[in-house]
Amino acid sequence: MDTTDKTFSNVDKGTAEILKEAKLVLQKEGYVVSKPREKSIARELMNAAYANAFKTMSKDPDLTVRKICMKAIEDKFFDECLDTLFKGKIKRAAFDNKAPKPWSEKFQKILHQKVSLKDSNL
Repeated sequence: MDTTDKTFSNVDKGTAEILKEAKLVLQKEGYVVSKPREKSIARELMNAAYANAFKTMSKDPDLTVRKICMKAIEDKFFDECLDTLFKGKIKRAAFDNKAPKPWSEKFQKILHQKVSLKDSNL
């Protein structure tokens, strides 16, 4: 069996062979073998954007987290990070839209229900 598959590139060749054979056996038995999820770079991009903002204003004696966030949001690099994460004009426009988001409305309903349940149990 060939081990050029990048799925098991983080293990030695012997282990990769065993994993590939196990995957084939499972597929023959009718099991669905899921693909490994790609690692998201969102955390690294956002950390880089905030670090870039912090670097420019680190000498400020009244530095707060909010000031860093506001500076990062105004930065051009932050826009480039968002363009990388939200591919396509429609997704980016939905992100930039200031109207109430359906996912935040769902969250508010769930939060309200949990608070109501806690209040009723008191």
